[in-house]
Amino acid sequence: MSSSHPYSHELDWPEDIGPFDAVSFAIQADPFPYYAWMRDNAPALRTSTPSGDVWFLSRYEDIRQAFRSPKVFGSQVMDPYLLRFLTILDSPDHPRLRRAVAPHFIPKSLEALRPGVAAQARQLLGDLAAAGGGDIVNGFALPLTMKTIASVLGLRFSEIDQLKEWSDAMSSYFGRVGRNAPGAAGDKETTAEFFQFLEGEMKEAHTRGEESLIAKLYGQYLSGDLTHDEAVHMVGFMFVAGHETTTIIIANLMTTLSEHPDLIARLRGDDTLLAPCVEEQVRYRGTLQRVSRMTYEDAEVAGVTIPKGSFVKLLPGSANRDRTVFDNADVFDIGRDNAAHIGFGHGIHMCLGAPLARLEATAALKEFSALIDGIAIDRSKPIIYVEGGNMANSGPSSMHVKLEPRAA
Repeated sequence: MSSSHPYSHELDWPEDIGPFDAVSFAIQADPFPYYAWMRDNAPALRTSTPSGDVWFLSRYEDIRQAFRSPKVFGSQVMDPYLLRFLTILDSPDHPRLRRAVAPHFIPKSLEALRPGVAAQARQLLGDLAAAGGGDIVNGFALPLTMKTIASVLGLRFSEIDQLKEWSDAMSSYFGRVGRNAPGAAGDKETTAEFFQFLEGEMKEAHTRGEESLIAKLYGQYLSGDLTHDEAVHMVGFMFVAGHETTTIIIANLMTTLSEHPDLIARLRGDDTLLAPCVEEQVRYRGTLQRVSRMTYEDAEVAGVTIPKGSFVKLLPGSANRDRTVFDNADVFDIGRDNAAHIGFGHGIHMCLGAPLARLEATAALKEFSALIDGIAIDRSKPIIYVEGGNMANSGPSSMHVKLEPRAA
């Protein structure tokens, strides 16, 4: 039974990695060696954290089944009135709020953005290439994705540093109150400041009679279809989720291109390879590594009873490396069939912004292959990986590269 099930620190882990620690920033940067051991030795891993036990599921089929069982593995892991985010709501609130915004995130609605995304990517890459390189995250991926999601929402794009500070604080606060993450000093207060800013933008957009998403959501608040917190928190959630995950997908793609220099010429010569390359990146090393759930009843997983009321972390990044599902799972291969990957989640909580992420990443890859002949990580400067937040994301937050522009 689970009451006698050993904790992570009581297991015999390989000496080169040591026990899995649920709140380790070093493991957040590179979780894959731990996933491999967990799948073979502890597919339902029990860990001890300052806020209580947390279980980690690492095998593909167990994770897929949990995604498909919302009545057993529920999403409401915290008081929903602290933050009204889609990812922590169950029925009936989740489908109701999702319906309010879903039409704006379908591929047909988003396609009109592609020329603008391409033009922005071209400008940012041109500036970096002219300088011989630079921080590919903060000089390319981040401003590209921030401006794109602001356009989707109808949010006037203001100072990027301020928006990044607010976004990081909200992610930290969300992680602290709902994701067993450590959080950061002042994150609650800064999140409140962000929400106040967003409400002002929403109100002004509605007053101007705009047809933007933020204006429509404010109108639904005024009509009583949404509560104040539902409307404002939804905009904050979509802005942060809309740039945070895609920034890291594009940054991870840059790492992959540096490791596979032949890919650039292949992508340049065949646009049909762009989408498979993005899908393989999301499988091989996507952004989302942890998805939080709570058991609404006792759950049997891999021969272990996880008690009702337990916090559970699903590990889609581990599922996507499960060799029982993907041949040569630790190899990046754009020729593989990726239909089964769950890098954007699965089931009723499938990522709302997945079509937008795909559009941005493919557009960025197309412009990159057109402008750049080679990319190499600048080893004279450290790669800084995402730390904290909600502990879900994995990838660089700062990475300097050297770029070889394509000859005219």
